[in-house]
Order: sequence, then structure tokens, then C-alpha cells
Amino acid sequence: MFIVARIASPTYGKDDANIFGISDGFQSFLNSGLTGAVITTVIGSLAWRIIASSFPLAFLSNPLIYIIIRVCLVLESVGICSGAWVLGRFNKLIAGYQPDEVYLEGAERHTSAPVTKRDKDIDIAMTTVKYLYSTGLLVFSVVIVMSAMFTQQTKIANDAHPAVAFFLFWFLIVWLAMMEGGQGCLIGLKPIDKSLYKDSHKVTYTNCMLAHKGDNMERFIVGRQFLVVLVITVINLCGSSLKNAKVLGLDDTVTEIFLGSGVAMILTTIILGQLTAQVNAANCMLDFINTYFMLMTTYVSLGIEFSGLLHAVYLVQIVFSKITGKPIESNEPPRSAVQNLFFWARVFVSLVILSFSLAVTIVALFDRKTSMYDGVPPYVSVIVFFVLMCVVGMMEGMQIALFAVINLPEDELKNYSMASKNCTLAFQGTNLQSFLIGRQIFVATCMFVVARIASPSYGSDDANIFGVSDGFQTFLNTGLTGAIITTLIGSLAWRIIASSFPVAFLSNPLIYFIIRVCLLLDAIGLCSAAWLLALIHKQLVGFQIDEVYIGKPSERAAAEKAVDEELAQE
Repeated sequence: MFIVARIASPTYGKDDANIFGISDGFQSFLNSGLTGAVITTVIGSLAWRIIASSFPLAFLSNPLIYIIIRVCLVLESVGICSGAWVLGRFNKLIAGYQPDEVYLEGAERHTSAPVTKRDKDIDIAMTTVKYLYSTGLLVFSVVIVMSAMFTQQTKIANDAHPAVAFFLFWFLIVWLAMMEGGQGCLIGLKPIDKSLYKDSHKVTYTNCMLAHKGDNMERFIVGRQFLVVLVITVINLCGSSLKNAKVLGLDDTVTEIFLGSGVAMILTTIILGQLTAQVNAANCMLDFINTYFMLMTTYVSLGIEFSGLLHAVYLVQIVFSKITGKPIESNEPPRSAVQNLFFWARVFVSLVILSFSLAVTIVALFDRKTSMYDGVPPYVSVIVFFVLMCVVGMMEGMQIALFAVINLPEDELKNYSMASKNCTLAFQGTNLQSFLIGRQIFVATCMFVVARIASPSYGSDDANIFGVSDGFQTFLNTGLTGAIITTLIGSLAWRIIASSFPVAFLSNPLIYFIIRVCLLLDAIGLCSAAWLLALIHKQLVGFQIDEVYIGKPSERAAAEKAVDEELAQE
């Protein structure tokens, strides 16, 4: 038809005599090719359809039909237009199309899982593409971040030495990976009988005995959350480029996208420092934390919580306990008078530190003395800072709220239309896993932006904030105050609210939008390299799934039942 269109479209110019002596306007109309379209439709299409429908067998008796069929099969097998199958699958998933049988015959609804072999082939091909381009982006990101470091174009590399920035950056990436994976392991192993791995995983046993004692698990989570935010803040100082940084002779646009905006460092941190560890920690819990590095991390997290730096969060917990009338669950006896005095003293100190941290951050923003992107007015920076606090907080709370209502009866959930809609989206097919991955990407990205906003950058020639000493100003420039604010206001407080009012929390219309964004981030596949790296890491260190050591849950249940029966008989 395209060839016919070229043949049948008149091209009379202004200097040519018009066909049949018609007017210039009508000639321009004929030049549009309408006459060719009429001829093609009537003679080249509709007439043949009528003949074929009237004499189908006679029509198919034409020997040329065989050749035409063969040509069509060859053209399809070449795959020039195979993208249509891929786009068709994406369109079906995005639009939520269902086969007619679902509506007419009550058949089971299709999910994102492949239905046909072609669907499966498309999914495999797209997964391969995601792995390749995500790995390529990761390698490129690592190269340009390291280039910025060794050319002293990051804050710590410039203030100290590139070697300091390099070793500190990679140590913190490894430590972050241990914290991200370790928390899931300690939570997942809590209900497991510790005698099953006491001899095979001695360090894991020691770790779990410490973390699962009394209320230590809650204390670990509080301390670890601050540690994660602090580590990300310092990673930001190690890897974030200075203004007008240039590396490897890259184009200004590429440099600004990957280096100036921090995308390269964010991708490096999320893939290497978070998702890869979480993938292996999900089903290799015993092996993952069977190391003194994790034991040290547990002690550090408990130490941070004991310091009282974050005790303001317990005040929020107590307030919401009073509001809901739900007592705070504890595995420890009530505090003595001395313990109560020590507890409330730490709560007071924590509130003072939080207030001071907020004052430092807000003053630094209005003084334009943070690492915030150029050209952003101070009042906008303050607004963005608190908006990001809310976004991070909602994502932190969403995970808690979703797991809190996962076993809630549908009839009860339907009384809250928005919460029901959010849960339907989150629990549909494999959306929950995709949401958790996308959420991790979203949270980490927001935290890096918050780290840039909330890290003071007063130089030696600037007047120190509140007139503090140079040494204390240098300490404030580390971003510790921003880490405290993010941990308390942007994470722990929201978790408590979500655990106290999970259904009300999920009734926020913004939750639906955030879930969609998280699903999109996972679908894009920017961090798909984490799955490939997790597989490589698992093979290199020899991780085994937990069932190898302690059996499947059904096997453990059967063994416990057999022991109970033996004891009953005795």
C-alpha cells in the first residue's frame, strides 16, 4: 500500500499545468493522494473481499496464494515487526485487559504471569535486556564516581584524600549491604528454633540470641535505621561530585545527569549496597549473618539506641498507645524507678537534639550553605525537604501497614474504599514483591536528595552557624543532624503511626500513587543487575538456602509434632 500510495499520488507543482485544467486549489487537493486511496480501497481491497467471500474455494485454488503465504511466513519469521508482540503484552498489562471468557464465562482473571509460550519468551527476553542495560549502567556509574573521587572532585576526596574517600566509600557500601540484609535475617529467624542451627552456624546463633533477647529486636531496628541513614549520608559525602565537576571528557549533559544530579552514586548504592544483599538474605538467612561483621553491626545498632539519641520516637509510641488504647507490648518486666528516670532523661535529651538539628538544617538552608542543587530558592528547599520527609515516611509506613492488613478479612477491608483499592493493587499477582523493590529504590533516592539538602556545607571563610567553634562546625558539616531528622521524622515516627492505624494509613489517596510509582520503578529495571549480582555473590561465597540446614517448614512442623507425641506417650 505504501508503494501504491507513492505511485497513485499526483505531484503537480506550481509551474506545471493543472490536470484537466482544474483550479490550483482543486489540484492541491488531488495532490493529497485521495484519488489513489479511493482506487486502492475499491479495486485493491473491497472488490477482492467480495469475490473471496462468494467463492472461497475457487479463490484459494489460485497457485499464487501458496507463494504469498510462504512470503508472509518468511516476513514474520524474520522478526522485523516482532516488537508488536512486546508492545501488545505491555499494553495488555498496563490497560488491564482481560480475555472475553473472564466476563462471559467467569474464567480466572489473567495476571502479569505469562499465559502463552510467546508471553514467556517475551518476559525472558525483556528480563535479559534489563539485566544487560542495568549492569551496563552500574559499571558506567561506578567508573564515573571513582573518576570523580580520584580527581578530587567529591567533598571528602577534596577535603581529605582520594584514598580516604575510596576506602571509606566501599567499606560503607559493604556495611550498608550487611545492615540491609541482616535486618531481614534477624526478623525472619526469630520464630525458628535456635537449637536447629546452634552447632552449624555458631555466629548466627550468637547474633540471634543477642537480638532476640527481651525487646532487643525493637532496639536493634531503631538503632539500625539511624545507622542506615547516617551511612547513606556519609556515602553521599564520599561520592557526590563538587560543582562543575568534569570526568573522562564526558559531554556536559551526560555529566550533569549521572554525576551532577547524583544518579550514578544512587544506582551504585542501591544495587551494590541494598538490593543485592536483600535478594540473598531473603532465603539464605543463616549463612548471610554467620559473620562477626553482622554481630558487630548488631552491637553498634543496640549501642546507638542505648545512647538515647533516638528516644524521642518512644514518646510518639506512648502517645499513640494512649490514643488507640492499645498497650505497648514488651518481653521485659516493667522498668524500675531508676530505669524510668534514665529512660525519660534520654527522651528529653533526644527531643533537645532533634530540635537543635531542625534549627541547624533550616538556618543552613536559608543561608544557602547546604549541598542543595544550584538555583533552588531557600524557601523551596525547605518545602522540598519536608515534602520528602513525608514521602519517605509514607513509604516506610506503607510496608508496615500492608503487612499488618495482609490477613485482614476482605469484608472488613471493603468498608474503607481507598484502603481496599490500595491493598487490591499491592497484593495483586506479584505486585507486592515488585512494590518492595521499587519502594527500596524510591526511598534510597529520596534519602540521597535529603542528604544533599540537610548536610551543612559551611566553609572556613564562612561565619559558623550559631557562632559555634570551628571543630563543632566541621562536625555539623558531616550531616549528622540531617540523619537524626530523617530517622525520627522521616522514618520511625511514620512506622509507629502505620502500625497503630494501618487501615487509616492506607486510606490516604497518595498511597495509590506511590504504589504505582514503585511498581513502575521496578518494571523499568534500572536496578535489575542486583538479581544477577546476587546470583554471582551466592555462588562465590557458597550460600545455601535455609532449608538445607533446618529443613522445610512442613518438615520442622512434623518433627515437632513427633517429639510432642513421644513426650505425651512417656
